[in-house]
Parts: sequence; structure tokens; C-alpha cells
Amino acid sequence: MQKQYQNQPPQSQQSQQSQQSQQSQQSQQPHQSQQSQQSQQSQQPQQRMMQEQEPFYGVPKSVAYCQQERTEELSRRMRDRNVPSGPLQPQLCARPVLSKYAIMPILDQRKPATVPLMNYPVYNPAHVFNPGSAVAPWSGYATAVNVESTLRNQFFALQKCEQSEYVPSSNSDLYNVRIDSRQIQQTHPLLFKSEKFAPVNPDCFNLANRVFNNSTRTEIKNVE
Repeated sequence: MQKQYQNQPPQSQQSQQSQQSQQSQQSQQPHQSQQSQQSQQSQQPQQRMMQEQEPFYGVPKSVAYCQQERTEELSRRMRDRNVPSGPLQPQLCARPVLSKYAIMPILDQRKPATVPLMNYPVYNPAHVFNPGSAVAPWSGYATAVNVESTLRNQFFALQKCEQSEYVPSSNSDLYNVRIDSRQIQQTHPLLFKSEKFAPVNPDCFNLANRVFNNSTRTEIKNVE
């Protein structure tokens, strides 16, 4: 029993060690706080210098918003290019009826439509803008078949006569450009005034009349 008591350290020594560790921690805390204060104090002058520094010429301090009206106009025009200017007739395709696995398909298996179709005007690219690039309403092409045939000269057989060649009319807009104009009074008439000057002959002595072999050196000597 005496040996066991000798191996264990006394309680007084343990308490002394705990007190020393607490004192060392307390001594380290002021040093850390002093270092943080010094770093903050060193950063404050730099921040003040950045704030007090004069701004660059032509560079705004805050956010600058400019040309918003032009940007909105371009965005609106781009959006309008994706939307047709008028209603376009949709292309409806009737699906085929299944007849392979039906027994005696005498009656029509299609269900009757309950929604009536709307009436759309004939498509004309001159009046309605179509944002698509491939397929337009069929009504526009069907009504202009004769126009395409006329341009291709499909109404006449292959021959060497004049009627087989497409010749545009001389009264068409290919040759005659008609621009609607109106008479406006000119407020600055001197802009289009043409001046008339008296005729001037720079060769008043009539020298060097021949095309070649003109002795201008000798002719100038006789000038008075």
C-alpha cells in the first residue's frame, strides 16, 4: 500500500500544473489581441487613402446606365421578328386509321371533330409577316400558282417565237420608277444658283498653234 501511494503524484502538484497552464493561456491572449489591433490599425490608413484618392478622369464612381432606350428598342424589334404580324392558318394533318388489326372495318373509325375550324384570310407575304423560313400557309401558294406559271412561261409550248419568251412590259416598275413627291418652297435659293462667268482665253498671244514642233522659246521673244 505504501508503494502505491508513493507512485501517485500529490494533489498539490496537479493543482500547481493546472494553474501554470491557465496563466500561460492568459498571457498569450493579450499578445494575440495586440497583434490583431496592430493589423487593423495598419489597414485603416490604406483604406482612407483609397477613399480619399481622386477618381480617374472619365470613369464614373457608381454604376452608369446609358443607351437604355436604344437597347430596349433593339430588344423590342428582335422580339417582333419572332412573332407574326397577323394570324397564320395552321397546318392540320389527319392521322391514318388503323385497319390492320380491325375486323371488318366497314365504318369510319375517325371520331368526329367537336371544335369548328376558324376561317383565316388568304396568306399574302406583302401584308402578313411570317417569321418562319421553311413552310408558309398553303393558301398563299395555292392562289399564286398562275403567277408562278406565268413567270416560268409554262402557258406556251417550246418554240422560237416571241410569245415563248417572257418580256416585261415597258410600263412596268422595272423600267419606270414612280416616286411620290410634292413641291416645297426652297428657303435657300443661293445653294443651287449657277454663276455665269465671262469667257477667258489664257493664250492671248495665240502661241503654239501647231500640234508638233512648236518652238515656244522663239515665239515668246516676239511677244510685246
